[in-house]
Amino acid sequence: MSEFFQLEEADGIRMPWNVIPGTREDALSCVVPVSAIYTPLKPIDKMTVVPYSPLRCRMCRSILNPFSSVDYNSKIWQCTFCFQRNQFPQHYSSISENNLPPELFPQYTTMEYISAAETGPVAPPVFMFVVDTCMIEEEIDYLKSALAQTAELLPDNSLVGFITFGTYVQVHELGFGLLPKSYVFKGTKEVNKEQILDQMCFFSGKQKPAMGVIAGTRDGLSSESISRFLVPASECEFVLNSVIEGLQKDPWHIPADQRASRCTGAALSVAASLLGVCVPGSGARIMAFIGGPSTEGPGSIVSKSLSEPIRSHKDLDKDSAPLYDKAVKFYDQIAKQLVHQGHVLDLFACAVDQVGVAEMKVAIEKTGGIVVLAESFGHSVFKDSLLRIFQSANNDLGLSFNGILEINCSKDVKIQGIIGPCTSLEKKSPLSADTVIGQGNTSAWKMCGLDKKTSLCFVYDISRKVGPDSIAQQTSNQLYFQYVTYYQHHEGQMRLRVTTISRQWSSGSASVQELVDGFDQEAAAAVVARLVSFKMETEADFDPIRWLDRALIRLCTKFGDYQKETPSSFSLSPRLSIFPQFMFNLRRSQFIQVFNNSPDETAYFRMMLERENVGNTVAMIQPSLISYSFQSEPMPVLLDVTAIAPDKILLLDSYFTVVIFHGMTIAQWRNAGYQDQEGHEVFAKLLKDPHVEADAIIKERFPVPRLVVCDQHGSQARFLLAKLNPSVTYNSDNAAASGGDVIFTDDVSFDVFMDHLQRSASTRAAGSTASTNLPSRLLVWSLDNATGVTSRDVVLDADTGVSVRLYLPKLQGKPSTKLPVLVFFHGGAFLVGSADDAAYHSYVNALAAAAGVLAVSVDYRLAPEHPLPAAYDDSWAALQWAASAQDGWIAEHGDLSRLFLAGDSAGANIVHDMLMRASSNDGQPRVEGAILLHPWFSGTTAVDGEPPAASKVTGMLWSCACPAAPLRSAAPTTPG
Repeated sequence: MSEFFQLEEADGIRMPWNVIPGTREDALSCVVPVSAIYTPLKPIDKMTVVPYSPLRCRMCRSILNPFSSVDYNSKIWQCTFCFQRNQFPQHYSSISENNLPPELFPQYTTMEYISAAETGPVAPPVFMFVVDTCMIEEEIDYLKSALAQTAELLPDNSLVGFITFGTYVQVHELGFGLLPKSYVFKGTKEVNKEQILDQMCFFSGKQKPAMGVIAGTRDGLSSESISRFLVPASECEFVLNSVIEGLQKDPWHIPADQRASRCTGAALSVAASLLGVCVPGSGARIMAFIGGPSTEGPGSIVSKSLSEPIRSHKDLDKDSAPLYDKAVKFYDQIAKQLVHQGHVLDLFACAVDQVGVAEMKVAIEKTGGIVVLAESFGHSVFKDSLLRIFQSANNDLGLSFNGILEINCSKDVKIQGIIGPCTSLEKKSPLSADTVIGQGNTSAWKMCGLDKKTSLCFVYDISRKVGPDSIAQQTSNQLYFQYVTYYQHHEGQMRLRVTTISRQWSSGSASVQELVDGFDQEAAAAVVARLVSFKMETEADFDPIRWLDRALIRLCTKFGDYQKETPSSFSLSPRLSIFPQFMFNLRRSQFIQVFNNSPDETAYFRMMLERENVGNTVAMIQPSLISYSFQSEPMPVLLDVTAIAPDKILLLDSYFTVVIFHGMTIAQWRNAGYQDQEGHEVFAKLLKDPHVEADAIIKERFPVPRLVVCDQHGSQARFLLAKLNPSVTYNSDNAAASGGDVIFTDDVSFDVFMDHLQRSASTRAAGSTASTNLPSRLLVWSLDNATGVTSRDVVLDADTGVSVRLYLPKLQGKPSTKLPVLVFFHGGAFLVGSADDAAYHSYVNALAAAAGVLAVSVDYRLAPEHPLPAAYDDSWAALQWAASAQDGWIAEHGDLSRLFLAGDSAGANIVHDMLMRASSNDGQPRVEGAILLHPWFSGTTAVDGEPPAASKVTGMLWSCACPAAPLRSAAPTTPG
């Protein structure tokens, strides 16, 4: 694939199909659409920048490029796209084959133009800081420290504004340095430009115009009135640092059973309107620092009452999040206002809980903003990412503003739309396709904010309907694409970048082989990932797994080499052989599997997916894995559990997280301190090398990824195990290598996936009605060879996801033997854990074997998404289900006269609640006995001997599990 990397290095473009299907029918049969991922501002070595305006076609407005036909004698050039003949202007009179202007050099397919006469004076960037103060003092101190460092890095000519918010919104007057001065707005309602003008005294002592839009100095505002709120960084350093240093927690009282009153929407409304009044059309960014959910005014995502949980994915799916649609609509209006003004919304969300990223996504994406998601303002992910924005170095972001992107294509190619951080300008043209994907119905888009890595996915439509043989009769089988980006460079001046590329139509009987030879697997995976992410958000009842499976089977059916009805004969060209692996990992990725993520996390992952280039997107889909050992140099290895060995170190790069994983032996040697002893320099270097590589990855990436250093069998090893192909699991026939590892999952391995794919592709080609779904989980009986216990999962409620895992030990003697029934409830403070956890699965499996019981392990819903009493209600439903003997195993092998309950920690608390409920239900179901393992009970005061610190931690956990009873005075954790 090196040729595709070279194309990207030259022009910033990767296309799945580098030979374009010759007809519309061919394009549709290729499954992956004709598309391109383009990075408009990608740094290109030795790119030419010329100090004059480009030469445009007088018919279609495309720009002179190396593919244009030139008649040097008559000084005429022919447009590549519309074939219009254009006369060169007078200053091109000396043009000849030996005296070419830069835009006609074959190697300059991408170049930039700067024309001082057209661009005007250099405009300073504007930064409006919007800071949340509804946080604990520790978080505010972290944020103050980060903002103080940022203030030192601001460009001297940049204009700075500062807004804080909590219950109310305060706009600080940085231009008034004698004493702190601010304007206060209620947080309960949206603020428009008229209110800003009236309440912030922009026309103090002057007559306000009676009519017309008032915005900026050109409409009558004095520069003095604007400079009260937007001040050059070099002139407000003392005042800005004083405001930052004076930041305090919002003083308004918060009742114990309520959330803080946080008016995020009102604050962003004030910021957008203030910038619209002061600097419309200038490059400006609203940088919002938010530490919790909005509970007040427009854009609220949850009520103040702690008894109401913040919406989950299931709430959104069931349309039971009453504030979601209203908040999205509000932020969509904010997005339209910011796009009209040419301004950007950036979000820095740092909290353990959700803050509303899912609702704000529309405003961030449409304005081209950046987003950073972290657990705390003290976390390195936030601090280092914020500094990266303003630091000048080789890896600086190169923040640019006010971009407008236009496209030109050859005849028979139309544009369906763009998936990425931009907004359609609704410029309907003959290039616009009837089908719309993403931002469509246009040939021009607004990009209020863009940087060196911002990438857009263009989806095309082939409209040509002639046969492939007739294409060969054309005078040329080349087609062309031209991308024109007009933007405000990070140095302030306006520039125009032009990228023109050429591709070839497929033709004749060899068209399939031509298509295969030009197939870029990585670009195809990136495009498919964006498409499925977009469809999941816009299409109701969309089944992403089914869609991906059908697409992959169709692609393999068309391009695979096989004999019909003979799966073993199936093979793929090396040009396509990795693509199924990409799809296998995409199906397991956080973009598709949202069960363990909040809506905010999913929105964040998808925003990053839709703005990154092909290389970074592939890292998100299929992380890279490098192995370090004494036996060899660092080398890439398969993303498989078999890569784990006790004497190796693994480095995983999954884009959002970088993991350094020490094998068991390596960890023991490290803990023994061998690396610090003389004679063990090689071991010290082995430990150091992965960190050097991880540092290099972190330095070039934005947002800064999380670094996890873990050991085999350690708790944080899950960051690696979750990404590996589960070729060796607890229920597979394959045995782990000595010192290796197994994965406790029911997910199928890649080998099983490929086996089903080969069978499906070959039988589909034969006209079979075989299923077009590939397996994701093995929902079949699982036998543990070591204990003889068979286990399987049963879903009790498809709506809530409540399920149980049944364990049937090996029956000794008669098959009709009846066994005691044990219903087990896992622990985890009601916040974590599941019946599927490796530790609990192993424990209950061993317990069933040793005690000779039929075990029922309950997988109940967890807080904070589902606060108590959800776990109690789910457990009660599971207990009643087990006692009713609806399941065949329980009916045939269970003795319900010997029904026992057991649980540990929070699970033991549930056992207590089940006994109380059964007692109140006339003793039904009848429970023979109960086992409470180190139960988690608590009260309003510490138990004798309980350390105060432990009581405090318990209180914090309880406030998350049951917000409605934060003091635990009436909490069901207290028995008796």
